[in-house]
Amino acid sequence: MNKKWLSLLIALGLLLGGLTLARAAPGLAPLAPQGSAAPTVVSYQGRVQVSGAPFTGTGYFKFAIVNQAGNTTYWSNDGTSSGGSEPTAAVPLPVSNGLFTVLLGDTSLDGMTQQLTASVFSGYDRYLRVWFRAGSSGAFTRLTPDTRIAAVPYALQAQHAAPPGNVIVVAKSNGDFTSIQAAINSITAASASNPYLVWVGPGWYNEAVTLKPYVHLQGAGQGVTFIQAAAPNGAVLTLSNDTTVRDLNVSNIGMGATNYGMYGNNVTDVQVSNVYVEAGGGGTSNTAIYLTGTSTEVTLENVTAEASKANSSNTGLSITLGPEVTVHGGTFSGSGGTYAYGIWVAGGSDTFLGAADVRAYGQDASDTNVGLSNGNYPTVLLQGGFFLGSGGQRAYGIENSNSAHLEAEGVTAQGESGTNKAVALYNHDDGRAILRGGSFIAAQGSGQYAWAIHNIGGTNTTLEAHDVTARASGGTFNNQGLRNEMVGTVARIYGGSFTAQGGGLTAGLNNVGDLTVQGAVAIGENGTSNYGLYALGGTVRADGCHFKGSTFGVIESSGTLYLAVSQLDGGMQRTGGTAQCYGTYGNNYAPYLCP
Repeated sequence: MNKKWLSLLIALGLLLGGLTLARAAPGLAPLAPQGSAAPTVVSYQGRVQVSGAPFTGTGYFKFAIVNQAGNTTYWSNDGTSSGGSEPTAAVPLPVSNGLFTVLLGDTSLDGMTQQLTASVFSGYDRYLRVWFRAGSSGAFTRLTPDTRIAAVPYALQAQHAAPPGNVIVVAKSNGDFTSIQAAINSITAASASNPYLVWVGPGWYNEAVTLKPYVHLQGAGQGVTFIQAAAPNGAVLTLSNDTTVRDLNVSNIGMGATNYGMYGNNVTDVQVSNVYVEAGGGGTSNTAIYLTGTSTEVTLENVTAEASKANSSNTGLSITLGPEVTVHGGTFSGSGGTYAYGIWVAGGSDTFLGAADVRAYGQDASDTNVGLSNGNYPTVLLQGGFFLGSGGQRAYGIENSNSAHLEAEGVTAQGESGTNKAVALYNHDDGRAILRGGSFIAAQGSGQYAWAIHNIGGTNTTLEAHDVTARASGGTFNNQGLRNEMVGTVARIYGGSFTAQGGGLTAGLNNVGDLTVQGAVAIGENGTSNYGLYALGGTVRADGCHFKGSTFGVIESSGTLYLAVSQLDGGMQRTGGTAQCYGTYGNNYAPYLCP
């Protein structure tokens, strides 16, 4: 597992006496241009669960900014914390379905008496410490580990140091420069202790831009500051170490073999927020944001990335060959061509993506459309979000393959309208997937196959699913909630529901591999032949399940089947294989014996 994933929002749940907390890295309120006072608030978003359920109501929070060791306090909400200790006063905040937002340093809030100042971020060893209490009385619980504060708030320090020269204004008139690159090139002394801010006013800037370390770039907003260029076989915005980019619109209208909107190779401590990025000039391959290199560490927050018009492949976000990338919110889409990907992750066990509440679309390509594709050894951790593959011959909401590791909590994945097949989750060729909750939907209009979850291939392909909802419908040939295909492929199902509807053959669960099912419901309905469980081979172990099909609740043609304390609506048919039943019963609750 990647060494940094515990510091991210993704899969960050610490069970503390029935209390689960998760949090997002702090973001920064918009910076003002030269001559304005530095902002004194930093936005923080998080999620709270109590006893495994999202908390709703008034939550009580305490905040402190500390060093990495946690033994020095630089700021706390009421100024009483020292040496990393718990502050005295609490900040009551509304929490809806587990989600809350606070502006740290907003003194209009009860319990928040201390503003944030630039001096808090005078060094790079800064972490946010949070305490939480669900009610108005009782002890507070501290969430560990502390969250490292990303690069964006350090632009505060750049602005604080601006007079007379560390904030440079680029504007169409009355600025220090009319060219962004010229402004960046003029900076020769930027460092960790002497950062710069290049603030770009409204307008269109027709140029390609390459950043420098410790030079922060900010526009006046996505809808008013535009950087556009025809950069065939290159990028419009090239990232550098220790930089932040925010409040801009970046567009590559080039028509080369490969066209990037934003590019980062072996760059560290980079944060991009509130930015729209597009690669859409045409050519062979378009990628809105391309991140690569084993040293690359980038955070994307509320970013929209769109790629279209290339005749081969279009990808919203591509992460390859070693980067560590964290994404909070935002939308990533690829449209048209032969292959379209919302997010593409590939290449090397060091490659890592943690994503919370993102939306990713692959659509309208002639061959394959994928919301999120993860392949060739990376690790991807997802929390929430929506992943859609739509159209073409094959449509996958999420694809996980070739020794890649995927963990997903509370996601919605959908494959739709593939002329051959639509699959919400396609886990194959030694892919390893762990699902916790969430919805997986395969929907066809006139396509042949709809499989909510397809698990196939390789000697180490494994799927573990806890309390998921899987539904497949509309395939003209067959529809299956889970298709565990190929001898040796392993699926472990704990709870949840698997429903297939319509077509020639429907099966809630279809197995040829090794399948264990506990406490799940599997239904096949509204097709020509309907089965709750279709055992075609391999081994099935089912305990405490409900199998329902108007043709048969369970059908077995080969392999080994064990049924324990399960309900079979529609009975059971065996044409081959072996079966053992323990405490099974029919829909009238009468004992049912294996035929």
